[in-house]
Amino acid sequence: MKIANIFLTAIAALFLTSCCDSEDPVLIEEAPDWRVDLIKDDPWPVWEAPATSKYNSSMVAVLELSPMLNAHAGNNDIIAAFIDGHCRGIARAVDHNGKRLFFIHIKGRDDESSPVELHYYNSRYHAHLRSSLEPTFVPDGDFGTVAEPVVPDFSVGCRYTVCLDLNLQIDSDSAPFPVMENDIVGAFVGNVCRGVALVDAQGKASMFVYGKSTDEQVQFRYYSRHAKRIYAARKPTLSFEPTHTAGTAQNHLTISF
Repeated sequence: MKIANIFLTAIAALFLTSCCDSEDPVLIEEAPDWRVDLIKDDPWPVWEAPATSKYNSSMVAVLELSPMLNAHAGNNDIIAAFIDGHCRGIARAVDHNGKRLFFIHIKGRDDESSPVELHYYNSRYHAHLRSSLEPTFVPDGDFGTVAEPVVPDFSVGCRYTVCLDLNLQIDSDSAPFPVMENDIVGAFVGNVCRGVALVDAQGKASMFVYGKSTDEQVQFRYYSRHAKRIYAARKPTLSFEPTHTAGTAQNHLTISF
């Protein structure tokens, strides 16, 4: 199952809530439908590129999405540049040697040196995100290159501001069940699912875990296909660190029971 198929709708079913309130494993006949709700309802933007005859200069921006946003990007995603509330350039992504890059010709005047606002629309999750990075318009200048594109700090995720990129290893020695391929591991803040992934034949899994603040505590749950039970992991318990707020952090963790 791909990540895109996992992050589509709302959180786990209400009857699974009891898993958090007790250390005893919960017996269920079917695999839990753990999902993370990233969907927003921002409308398609009505951005329009300026007429080429209106401005006598331009600045070329070469932009790339952060690893997390790139993993969730859609084919119709767009980035637009604004100066003084007016759209000065729009671009869709192009593939350049395996990289998803946005080439924006930002229009302006020869005597202009205003800050440029960068806006991103994610077509898969209907999310309009804005970067706090505001480069100054430089006539005939460059902002990023193909070799070193700029990665704007657009808000990470669609409903969340913090994201962890985790590589997990299930500790089979501590597990009271045989670790099997296609078992499910989920990350939860309270009773809200914030990440989910399938376990492979080696007991490994990769997942994004989303947060709203750096003081949230993340705990893991595990569904065993063999035992048909949900187990609460003994460790680790994570918190979102301040360094994660601007992008993703790679972490290698062992899940123990």
